[in-house]
This record gives sequence, structure tokens and C-alpha cells, in this order.
Amino acid sequence: MATVYTHINPFKKRAIDYFQQCIGRIGKRGKIGSVLDELLRKQEFFHEFLASYGPALKPMQRQYLEEQAAEVQTELAIAYGDLEVLQSILESLNPCQACNGVGELRHIIEQDHSEYSKCPGCGGDGVAKAKVA
Repeated sequence: MATVYTHINPFKKRAIDYFQQCIGRIGKRGKIGSVLDELLRKQEFFHEFLASYGPALKPMQRQYLEEQAAEVQTELAIAYGDLEVLQSILESLNPCQACNGVGELRHIIEQDHSEYSKCPGCGGDGVAKAKVA
């Protein structure tokens, strides 16, 4: 039987988790396997290839590669747009900065042993508490 924690707002926590996963999938430059990193690598490849071998290509080949480069550019614009919107949605959900919306903090005791404790910043629900003035 599943444990139900009554202090957690389950829908808001699930929303934070979902949007963090979406942002993680899009990723950033240098994060291997992320959508954004792969698109940036493709873009660099097409620019370098066309700069190096462009004059030797037949017009049909050059046109094909330029179309591929344009598609990558379009996909990059979409990915950056998606990332911006997802980050703004996540910010509006107000995840806890101490635990990144997880609700727990990991404490490494030994190399192969760690323990988790409820985050004091959010009380374990992953949502930052509003500051009272």
C-alpha cells in the first residue's frame, strides 16, 4: 500500500516534477544527450562542413545541406522558446531553491551510504514557502 503524505500538495509537486523533467530533456549546451546540445552540435557540423567543403559541392548537394542547416536552426529556435516557457511556468510554481523542488535533502554519510531528510526550506513538499513581511 502506498504511503500518502498529507503535508504535500500532490498536484503542485507533480507539476513541478513534470516541468523539471521537460526542462531536463531539453537540457543545455554541454549536457550530453540533451536536445539542445544535439541541435547545437548539428548546427556546428553543418557550418563547418559547408565552410570547408562548400565550394567543392554540386549545387544540388549544397542546397540539400543548406536546407538541413535551416531545419536545425528552426528546431533550435523552437527548443529555446520551449525552454523559456517551461522555465517561466516552473518559476510560477515556486519550487524550493534548497532542494530544487524534490522535498528531500540527501546527506552522504559514506561512499556507499546516504540518508535523506525532509527539506527544512519547504517542509518536504518541494514548494517554497511565501515570505511573510
